[in-house]
Amino acid sequence: MHGRFFKVFLAGVLLLSVAAACGSEVERPVINNGSAFVDPILRVGASPPGNYLAGRQALKRNDFYQASKYLDIALQNSPNNTFLINRAFISKLAMGDVQGAHRLVTSLERSDVPNSIIKILIIVEAIKRNSLKDAQETIELIPEEGLNRFLKALLKSWVLMGLGDGDGAIDALNTLKKHPELRPLYEVQVAFLLDILGKIDAAGRHYRLAEKLSRQPSLRIIQGLGRYLDRTGKIEKAKNLYTKYLKDNPNSVVFQRALSRRKTKEKPPLLVANFKEGAAEALFNVAGMIAGGRSNRLALIYAHLATYLRSDLDVGHMLIARLLEAMARYDDAINTYRKVSEGSPFNRDARLRIADNFQSLGRDDEAIVLLKRLAVEKIGDVTPLISLGDLFRANKNFGEAISAYNSALTLLENEKKQHWVIHYSRGIALERSRQWDLAERDLQKALKLNPDQPYVLNYLGYSWADQGKNLFRARRMIERAVELRPNDGYIVDSLGWLLYRLKNYKSAVSHLERAAELRPQDPTINDHLGDAYWQMGRFSEARFQWKRALLLKPEPEKISLIEAKILHGLRQKNNTENDG
Repeated sequence: MHGRFFKVFLAGVLLLSVAAACGSEVERPVINNGSAFVDPILRVGASPPGNYLAGRQALKRNDFYQASKYLDIALQNSPNNTFLINRAFISKLAMGDVQGAHRLVTSLERSDVPNSIIKILIIVEAIKRNSLKDAQETIELIPEEGLNRFLKALLKSWVLMGLGDGDGAIDALNTLKKHPELRPLYEVQVAFLLDILGKIDAAGRHYRLAEKLSRQPSLRIIQGLGRYLDRTGKIEKAKNLYTKYLKDNPNSVVFQRALSRRKTKEKPPLLVANFKEGAAEALFNVAGMIAGGRSNRLALIYAHLATYLRSDLDVGHMLIARLLEAMARYDDAINTYRKVSEGSPFNRDARLRIADNFQSLGRDDEAIVLLKRLAVEKIGDVTPLISLGDLFRANKNFGEAISAYNSALTLLENEKKQHWVIHYSRGIALERSRQWDLAERDLQKALKLNPDQPYVLNYLGYSWADQGKNLFRARRMIERAVELRPNDGYIVDSLGWLLYRLKNYKSAVSHLERAAELRPQDPTINDHLGDAYWQMGRFSEARFQWKRALLLKPEPEKISLIEAKILHGLRQKNNTENDG
């Protein structure tokens, strides 16, 4: 009945993640990312044009390793081909081969690669080898435009710090200070500088300003301020800071060690200890700012440059891996997550993400083994059990899914708002295994924990509408869900289908047409729209939608019903019984 809700669930639910550093959870498509695919005609040893085409094809798929390999082979035959050099340069940067990209710099005099990227690479390489005068000279060549203006200020600041000019380093950041949206970044960067200079009280003032000026303080701001408080003996204030952050970000895994310092009185190290780490932090911050959509490739490049300067920047590895996931590069993401150090607070989350990527690659057996290991390693952590339940549920193994969710709920002494997701997930598994009474109870419990959760409102409301019960309450719930998610085709479809059940066919058509625009490839939505058209006397359009629904591969049990409607239309007795 609700196969489409798997897609809603996967798109909308935020499981445990490093959201503060890496952005919110993305949809997890269960597809193979084709990391090993190269057209057999376009192989090593093929003609120069063949290797170029293979490289270009790989670059389009964001397979930067294969792109770099084939473009390197093509360059052996055409070493002065600027077009090939440009694409090889970008491929190497995007895969994290910073030294390989740097070797191509001298060949990029006539390039369509943005000049600023070339200059930033030269600066990063100079910082890496402590050639700070060279870095300083190159910084002045970066044009003062767009994002480069701020990145230039950040890099200049840390180069000056490396040269021993602390006051100049702070002054260099004034460009950021003038922009309200960048003021938290300015304050935390100044705090890092002052911490290194030993001006601890002044650093503390800037950490506090960074937190105060942020609508939602970033993980790095909280880490910096928290470490300052710990180092200066303000243990209770540090605890309160971490507790407040965890209340807003209940799934964070970062501050467990920090909270334990109250007992050990351990003094934490500086978050940024020298100019190289500061430059890495600046590049990481910029990567995080621009991550999303069309900027992902550039964000990936800056994040790689950050980890090149600081290989232990685990939060940078996490960001790189999440960007690769967004590009459907699941194998590459797995390899990046494995770079997160064993003792890092991010390590457990990295392994959870590896399991998720195994699932995306269809390697479910490996995902199950890893999740079970994680569940045993840390008794009391429900996260791997939730992921295990989700995996079983995605494979329609509802009994195992319910068992995993049961185990997760057993571990909880006090259920909180964020635990709605477990009841919601188990409710779906119960409903799919035809245990509606238990499913309804779980969905209502999820709604009690999180009353305005649009996916729960939608699922429960749709279920009632599909059964022809509680229709007016269901309508209020689904209308609220549409308010909260107006561009979600599945939720808009739910409202249309409920109106159909209420025999308000004209309004149903309006909403179902909108749903079909938002989700044109969903068979259930097209089937529903066909039913509504039929009730409006638009018989040809109805049959067109039903035929389209068949082409879109509906669930097997729906096929015969749709075929019967194409042949005979909707009989009168089906006006309120047909479930599409």
